Amino acid sequence: MDSEDIKFRKPQVLRTSCFE
Repeated sequence: MDSEDIKFRKPQVLRTSCFE
């Protein structure tokens, strides 16, 4: 679950950075 969580969290974090 950790590996999958990071995979889903990585793109989300990058998207949030783009929006900010």
